[in-house]
Amino acid sequence: MRPYKENPFFLLYILLFIMAGAIGVGAADLSSVTVKAASLVPGETTRYIIKFMTEEPLDLSKGTRITIELPKGFNIKQDHIMSADPGCTLAKLEYKNPGDRFYSVVRGATSIKKTFILRAIQSVIPPHTDLFLTLPGVVNAPVTGRYLLNLMVQDDRGVGYQGAGQFILGLPPTAAPQQVQLVEASSHEIRLAWDPVPKATRYRVLFSSQPAGHFISAMDLAREPYPGEDWALTDTTHGFRGRGNGGLVPGRTYFFKVQAGNETGFGPSSKILPVTLPEIKPIKDLPGGKQTKTLILPGNILFIRLDQPVRIADQDAIKVYEKSSGVNVRNVHVMVDEIDNNKIRISTKAPAGQEYLVVFYEGALESLIKPNVVNNTFGWTAMVADGE
Repeated sequence: MRPYKENPFFLLYILLFIMAGAIGVGAADLSSVTVKAASLVPGETTRYIIKFMTEEPLDLSKGTRITIELPKGFNIKQDHIMSADPGCTLAKLEYKNPGDRFYSVVRGATSIKKTFILRAIQSVIPPHTDLFLTLPGVVNAPVTGRYLLNLMVQDDRGVGYQGAGQFILGLPPTAAPQQVQLVEASSHEIRLAWDPVPKATRYRVLFSSQPAGHFISAMDLAREPYPGEDWALTDTTHGFRGRGNGGLVPGRTYFFKVQAGNETGFGPSSKILPVTLPEIKPIKDLPGGKQTKTLILPGNILFIRLDQPVRIADQDAIKVYEKSSGVNVRNVHVMVDEIDNNKIRISTKAPAGQEYLVVFYEGALESLIKPNVVNNTFGWTAMVADGE
């Protein structure tokens, strides 16, 4: 099927589609079918997210089928789940019941015929619940234009639902960002800047630990994105700590590149910029309002006693590193003692008996008795955790 704005049979096709739904046994309309994609650029392989709902309960028991009918010129890739690019094998359906904190994920067998067959979950979805069908491995048609995607659902009771959503394939910015440069780098954070690209409405920063490795988004993720949510970066400067992506390690080199984009996708990448983070040095006082001390953790818990009561202003500004390698120790928990506010408790699963650097960056602690005092003025000593 050609883009439907060029198809003289489009109105007839829509009429037949509506009539088929009207005369089908138990057929009903899907509400508000919307189509989003990671890329709407012709010829690119991407991930589609189709949002829809039903006006009545939807039975997702074993045997439910969801069929996606893409226009002519589109294809779907499918491979083994353990392959480098499984494609539509990783298709999933997500929904959230009222009061739930997280989205439920339903996976099923996906065929190259664009049919998503659910496994048995014995779940009835309430009416007016948003459902998100994620379909990786879609190969876009090679021509720009407006297209129509048809969605059909056959639930366990034999009730059929159908609907259609339209979307537009278009071209991204043709220019790559220029003058990508490092503005600032510390042992745990970098900040980049670049020149704006004409007609670009958003940007994407990617990073990798290898210059020819797999690049992923350089966004600090405080939470998992909602289905179909797009992390928008509109400025031409970006700070990154690696939060949600494993963290940045002092002394290690990372490789960054930037792309300019619009509502359809992203254009070519900038030149790769290598950035080496400064190592943590075992000196007593660091410039820029940082304090560090070399400590031998006696076990899983360590106490730091300060010369005045404090509160923690920024948990992320308190770090523990291996002294020998500078590797950032993960899963470090820091809290002020509830009884003695001069005492900070640091717990970690790091191996006992090794030397570590405990670093308080500027703004990590604030005084309870002198509101404007920050941690670079505090004196502190380490103590073994008695009885633990």
